[in-house]
Amino acid sequence: MKNFTFNLFLFSAFLSMVLMVFTGCDLNDNDENGDDFTGSTESYELLEAGGSGISGVVIFEELEDGSTLVTIQVNGTVSGAEYPAHIHDNTVAEGGGVAVPFNNVDGASGVSETVVSEVNNTSITYDDLIAFDGFVNIHDPDDSSIIVAHGDIGGNALTGESITYTLEEANESGISGTVVFEERINGNTLATIELTGTVDDESYAAHIHENSVVQGGGVSVPLANVDGTTGLSETNIRAAQTDGNLTYDALLNYDGHVNVHDPDDLSILVAQGNIGANYGDEPGNGNDDDNGNDDNGNDDDNGNDY
Repeated sequence: MKNFTFNLFLFSAFLSMVLMVFTGCDLNDNDENGDDFTGSTESYELLEAGGSGISGVVIFEELEDGSTLVTIQVNGTVSGAEYPAHIHDNTVAEGGGVAVPFNNVDGASGVSETVVSEVNNTSITYDDLIAFDGFVNIHDPDDSSIIVAHGDIGGNALTGESITYTLEEANESGISGTVVFEERINGNTLATIELTGTVDDESYAAHIHENSVVQGGGVSVPLANVDGTTGLSETNIRAAQTDGNLTYDALLNYDGHVNVHDPDDLSILVAQGNIGANYGDEPGNGNDDDNGNDDNGNDDDNGNDY
């Protein structure tokens, strides 16, 4: 009985020591990890691309030395596969070269972790990185030219402010829809055209023009062509690259309109609509000027029809 009691005592003491050791390690690790981070963090959405079924977030966390731990967390990846990922220059709408390579996303966990201290071989702090003009791409494991998920980051992230304008059918095209302007943190604008009635495999030129649809006017901002299969067009409007510093706020009061053109004949409009200061004015149809004369609404910078 004494031996049993003594052995039980020894076992209890041993178990207590093991628990103290493991508990102590966990606490020390947590304290050490906690000391590495300042507590500043930003997260950005990664959207599915190309029908991949893969989406999630990328999280930026500031480390005490000023560098950044970047963690990708996505769903829909395949176990056993490795997905290359990078920060690229510019926006998703524009595309751009690789600025920062990440560690591959593990297909089993959907996770990648990379400490970032340089962009384009130049030192960069956390504060600079969350203002960076860039986006994140995740690539197909077997073909890096295929994007499976992407998202704008830094200064290109959206603020949540947006405005939608109607694009009316023109010339009995059967095509109509909307153009949405979304504000970016850096003051630039994501312009998204979404149309119904377009023809598969066609490409429709689109622009912001000066003045209203009734007056017509020259092209002020070229927009990305509308894909006839999807009916979509996405353009990053950079304020610094347009006349008059055309920020998102300036666009809300801009004296202009949007034209979408026939794929085979730019002189024919298929959809149009007033924007900014002109929104709510008579929509027009791109055919008549203020005097009732034929006017296709496609004036060049000299006011001549084209």
